[in-house]
Amino acid sequence: MTVLESTTAISQRNKQSVAMQRKLTRILASDFLCLMPVCIMGFLQVAGVDISDDAYLPTGLLILPINSALNPFLYSDLPDVLLAQKSKFVS
Repeated sequence: MTVLESTTAISQRNKQSVAMQRKLTRILASDFLCLMPVCIMGFLQVAGVDISDDAYLPTGLLILPINSALNPFLYSDLPDVLLAQKSKFVS
């Protein structure tokens, strides 16, 4: 293996690592944003704050299913492809 081949292989692995980091960041951010309201309501309930049952309804019926529907999209490579096309279109 020549120096050029090893440099190319390292560069390819770095690109793959960056792509995986972006994908995991998107997944973690979306999960955090969707699950944090549930956690906050749970902690407040344990702390003795009276939370109406109506507060749980939007979370259970809207936020969590939206997160579940977005996860397959976020796990795929489609967001990276769409962002690459958008950046080509803008520039």
